[in-house]
Amino acid sequence: DGAPYLGPVTLSAGVHALEARFAVTGTGDLPVEVFMGPSGGTPVSVPGVDLTHDASADAPVINGMTAEGSSLGGNVVVIDGFGFFPEDQVTVHWDSDDLTERDFVSWSATRIVLLSPPHAAGPIDVSVVTPAGTSGLAGFTYLAGGPPPITFELATVATMTRPTCGTWGQDGRFYVGRRFGQITALTFDDDYNVVSSQAYPAVSGLSNYEILGITTNPWDPPSPVRLYVAHSQLYAQGGGPFTDPAPYPGQISVLEGPLFDTPVPYITGLPTSNHDHAVNGLSFDNNGDLLISVGSNTNGGVAWPAMGDMDEGPLTAAILKARTSAPSFNGAITYVETVGGAPNDDQGDSAIVDVAPGVDVEVQASGFRNAFDLVYTTQGRVYATDNGPNSTFGPASTGPSTQTGGDAVGPDEFLHVERGRYYGHPNRNRGRTDARQNVHYGTGGPDVPGVFAQTLQPLSSSVDGIDEYRATTFQSQMRGEILVQRWNGATQRVALSPDGREVTALTAILPTSSALGLRTGPGGAAVLMDFSTNSVKT
Repeated sequence: DGAPYLGPVTLSAGVHALEARFAVTGTGDLPVEVFMGPSGGTPVSVPGVDLTHDASADAPVINGMTAEGSSLGGNVVVIDGFGFFPEDQVTVHWDSDDLTERDFVSWSATRIVLLSPPHAAGPIDVSVVTPAGTSGLAGFTYLAGGPPPITFELATVATMTRPTCGTWGQDGRFYVGRRFGQITALTFDDDYNVVSSQAYPAVSGLSNYEILGITTNPWDPPSPVRLYVAHSQLYAQGGGPFTDPAPYPGQISVLEGPLFDTPVPYITGLPTSNHDHAVNGLSFDNNGDLLISVGSNTNGGVAWPAMGDMDEGPLTAAILKARTSAPSFNGAITYVETVGGAPNDDQGDSAIVDVAPGVDVEVQASGFRNAFDLVYTTQGRVYATDNGPNSTFGPASTGPSTQTGGDAVGPDEFLHVERGRYYGHPNRNRGRTDARQNVHYGTGGPDVPGVFAQTLQPLSSSVDGIDEYRATTFQSQMRGEILVQRWNGATQRVALSPDGREVTALTAILPTSSALGLRTGPGGAAVLMDFSTNSVKT
């Protein structure tokens, strides 16, 4: 009711206006959430409809900013905060220069991206000015002879229908997997101009032809080139309620050169949702075992008509490990009913089956709604992008048979994947023996030791491609960072702490590429699979 309180207060019966103010030490502590409950009771989240927030009269605030760059200028500078509006009345005081909307690379009320002007070496002060006032000062340091600006040029180098993923072959060609089952091999010159393009039929003749993942095995001999392709059949039952028995259409096939026209089944019986989640990214580890990203059947752990009306199964919503290094590797996955042990390979019965004994494919980590891609880094760590839940596609599971009243919603995520950990997307099939997997966890809280592993970084949807930047370009400023690709949006650099467990910076790479998948390449370039424009870019 307009009076400040720093401790408990007793309110009389009736309606009261309550304002909560808080401070955090940095943007890494965001997002925050407001909870409310009776004295001595359990606090619960305040519904969004009951919350309002108006900072329109407050002076702008800088919460964080890129700290340094070259005296040559041209460095991408990201200013995070709030109150940066209206756009045409925002000025950035950059030492003695005034930068306005025409100088911004991008703008929002909470983020300004610009390129640093050239300047003599030394520190400068930066502030943001709007009609509501002037922010506090942030510092930027120009380095004499410092690292060069990180700048990229974007070019379309090939056109093809619906590219989704790509990998470098042992022959130096770049192999692009396409949604409708073909593979196109591109040969680049030293300047990344395409000097040769060859299309192959690959798995296009199969019913489960849709390719969403492709890789090579560093343990394979250099010739002939051998490709490992993840393919499946999306919307197998039309995307609506399951009506007919159906096998598990997810598959990984091996294709060998020079023609890449005879797919050999390598792993079969992998699950695919009755919607648009399937077998996605692939990566071999240092042991020669194959890591496989498999999407979920649900939005938040509950079978729902808009998502295909199918329960989670033993291998859905997970990063799997296929022990392909085993001399007698068995990738023919079959299923048996938990009660009675009868064989049952009908995806419609996913909730009541287990993987049959003797299969060399297992869950490495669980709780991923739809990790489109993953990367095994030079440090032996695994990172993945994961697509968050969407409104209208179903509620969040809160137990073996309970759920929220509304839809599960949340951002996409950047995740550090470790064996045995649970990352928050429920799977009631596995929840029968692992109770933590019955409960949906969002991005608003901390890790729960032994139960739930929180994301390293929430991301705006839909973030899909991912790879490690290994080049020494730009004086190695980006070496070891992870690149993530937002579909129809920007490529972003993810800088990590030395132990790989914390995101220390998130920076957009300009210009915006709009691609779906990406792979880094020799010389510090990135090859981008632009699904929306039917093209490959570098």
